[in-house]
Amino acid sequence: EPMWPREREQRTENLDAFTRALELFYTGDLATALAAFETLAETDPAAAAYVRQCRAVLDGPRDEEWRGAWVMTSK
Repeated sequence: EPMWPREREQRTENLDAFTRALELFYTGDLATALAAFETLAETDPAAAAYVRQCRAVLDGPRDEEWRGAWVMTSK
């Protein structure tokens, strides 16, 4: 996400939290990732999208091994 250096400095804490949540998501710790993304979702549209994805995966069938794939079905 493009931003000015000063904005980056102001958002460091949230950007680091998003990075940690993303790591949890892609390693398959979806419940913990969901909780982490929820703390950011109100002000971060990308985090809100990951909240929806975590919920969809957690609520849906999980017959195969988690690979971190996210199939986009809408725009």
